[in-house]
Amino acid sequence: MLDQQKKIEQLQEELDRVNKLLESRKMIMRRAGSIAEASLRISEVFDAAQKAADRYIMSVRASYERGVLEEAKADPDAEADSAESIEDPGTGETGLDSVFSEGTEDHEPGESISGENADA
Repeated sequence: MLDQQKKIEQLQEELDRVNKLLESRKMIMRRAGSIAEASLRISEVFDAAQKAADRYIMSVRASYERGVLEEAKADPDAEADSAESIEDPGTGETGLDSVFSEGTEDHEPGESISGENADA
């Protein structure tokens, strides 16, 4: 009877130890799931921000180009401050693309900074 009681106590201690280990692993799995969800949400925020930035740049380019065209139509003989006369002081490049290209050499509109298609 005494041996059985000792065996029961040993088994109970082992069960408690295994239950603690199981709970620890469950907590690790919950944290990993939470981190993955947070990462996905942050990625979605960055993708939305990239799309907004792309739309803004396209809008500014279109607005600027419309202004240059209207100015040229209004006074075709005058030398307008056209896109070709703008010079980037850092690179010496001229043209509208030089103004908007800083930091976007490897980026296409609709593509996120990470290189994924933001429209997908």
